[in-house]
Amino acid sequence: MSVAGGHIEYVDAGNFAGSGQASAHLQNLAPGDDLLQIDIDGDGQMTSNDMDISLTNLTGTLHNSNFLLT
Repeated sequence: MSVAGGHIEYVDAGNFAGSGQASAHLQNLAPGDDLLQIDIDGDGQMTSNDMDISLTNLTGTLHNSNFLLT
């Protein structure tokens, strides 16, 4: 997978990084229902080319180290 800026910056529940940097944030929809949104192209918006991942019953905390691309 190719991402803008060469890596994904995890911003927790904050806004996407934008400015050409791929970033991800976690959105809590309901207890046990989280949505990880990844702005792959770094435009700061969710578009059809970006990614949503449903995380059911997520436990623990996500960090930048969870988003390594090799």
